Amino acid sequence: QPPPLTMLLAIVLALALALAAWAVWVLYPLLLPHRTVPKGFRRLRKEHRVTDKRASELRDAFSAKKIPEDVDFVVVGSGVSGLVTGAILARVGRKVVVLEQHYLAGGCLHCFEEKGYEFDTGLHYMGRISKYGGLLSIAADRDIKFARQGTKENGWVYDRIILDGEAPFDMKAGSKQFWEDVRTRFKDSPEDVERLRNAMKSSPKDGIPFLLRMIPQWAVRPVLAALRHFELLGDAAKSTSEVLDSLTTNNKLKGVMLGNSGDEGGSPDESSWLIRKGIIRHYVAEGGFYPVGGPQEITRALIAQIEKAGGRVLVRANVERILIERGRATGVVVKKAGDSIRVMARDGVVSSVGAKILYEKLLPTP
Repeated sequence: QPPPLTMLLAIVLALALALAAWAVWVLYPLLLPHRTVPKGFRRLRKEHRVTDKRASELRDAFSAKKIPEDVDFVVVGSGVSGLVTGAILARVGRKVVVLEQHYLAGGCLHCFEEKGYEFDTGLHYMGRISKYGGLLSIAADRDIKFARQGTKENGWVYDRIILDGEAPFDMKAGSKQFWEDVRTRFKDSPEDVERLRNAMKSSPKDGIPFLLRMIPQWAVRPVLAALRHFELLGDAAKSTSEVLDSLTTNNKLKGVMLGNSGDEGGSPDESSWLIRKGIIRHYVAEGGFYPVGGPQEITRALIAQIEKAGGRVLVRANVERILIERGRATGVVVKKAGDSIRVMARDGVVSSVGAKILYEKLLPTP
């Protein structure tokens, strides 16, 4: 019996929509105007250099006289996100002032010395260096070098998991190698390993929690309740413990999956499975890498780019509030020795200090 006309029409419509979507996907980028430089690019007429005295570029203490003229953007916070933002803006010709309340610029890139040894405080290693190392080098306009952890002979081991009563489990670069090693070590639990491998794969549901951040806050709770009711979130809404307990009873297999969970912090009962599997996948892909010279070399490279465009990264700058005029951010107020110093920005203010501090401290109450 031939299908009804309505079904045929639905199939034709679905095919037409799929074809239209494919055409937009392929052709739209070709129709965009191609540029040899970014929109609004300003070519630097000269490279600027800081000439006044300071302890170092990492400890450049704030004072009113150090604020450049005609600042385009103020960035609040000198963590890696603030420095990368400032460096990228500087690369397109914008004069940027980055303000940091700590005595040292760099956020999680901080290092300290003890008895002749240097210790990092946040960035212990990086993964997917072909992507993220490249992005840092683009922002800094110089090649930031990274050393690969491990050796070719040991398969580029980047983490060693100590298992009670057994030989350590070495985490090596490459997803294929990782799962081969897991299967070899846990040959008595092949089904559990396969379930874990499938759970570790990316899923469209993984993106839902991030999409929830893009909708109005008042709508998040009911939308989230509906997604949970119809079980549309999958493992993305579960804790690490919930997922691992549902996949295996082998505690040492769980131990391998949790071995580098210090990277995200928190206990498995409280941490998100989505984050845990993301971190495992992040490092397994290419292994671990460490910046040559230490994490502060990244800070120095980004600051150099900001200063080259006439900007500055100033520490001990306690930003009291962001100035809003006619609905747009026009600058900030810095509290210094009892004085309130205004730092104005022609094009805007970028907050790199987290939403809680931004809305509860820096922005005026509506």
